[in-house]
Amino acid sequence: MLASAVDLPLDIDTGNVRGDLLVLARSIFELLTGENGDTILRLSTEARMVSELKPRWERFVRAHVSAVRKIVGRAVAREELPIDTAVDLLLDALMGGLMMRCLITPPSGRNRLAKNADHYTESLVDLVLKSTLE
Repeated sequence: MLASAVDLPLDIDTGNVRGDLLVLARSIFELLTGENGDTILRLSTEARMVSELKPRWERFVRAHVSAVRKIVGRAVAREELPIDTAVDLLLDALMGGLMMRCLITPPSGRNRLAKNADHYTESLVDLVLKSTLE
């Protein structure tokens, strides 16, 4: 059941890097603010300590890192991003922002956070892209 709940888009190609990252960020943010959000956040930590969870979590992470590498690769080919774009740093900034926003928002603010998801994800993607281009 949880595996289907974390089924995020991996083959994203909207035609531009901002659109691709927005689709990814919105999907992740929707997952993290949804009914399984706390479970996903907890799983991300516990997978390091529970040997049965580790392989599944690592496959999940590898798949999403690969998706971001494809997004960045296409963006470099379209000359939207510099050739030396640090993919890991871009992913850290994007995922870190999404996860930290969910972690620091008290449960009473989760509905408000979900309602403002588009604004937050757009602002975060724009910040990450701006810092990548500087």
